[in-house]
Parts: sequence; structure tokens; C-alpha cells
Amino acid sequence: MATVDIERIMSELDEHSQTLRALSERLSSSDPEAAHTTQVIAHELWELRKELGDER
Repeated sequence: MATVDIERIMSELDEHSQTLRALSERLSSSDPEAAHTTQVIAHELWELRKELGDER
């Protein structure tokens, strides 16, 4: 059961990371600083997802 929860969490982290990356692209021309911050957060989510995958 815990594996299913981890899989779901990993999937949601992936979705959020992709959403933030797309937002970062949209922000890049109007607010480069916000775009960079958004990209950093997306990367952190991706790292967290990777760590969860490594622990399985």
C-alpha cells in the first residue's frame, strides 16, 4: 500500500514540476526573476521525485 502512495506522490510531483516549467517559460519574457525562481522550484520538485524513486 505504501508503494502505491509513493507512486501517486511521484506522479503528482512530476505533474507539478512540468506545470512550473511551462509557467517559467511563459514568464521568461515578462519577468525573468520570477521565471528563474519558478524554474528553481520545479527543479527541487524533480529532485524530490528522483529521491523518492531511488528509495523504492
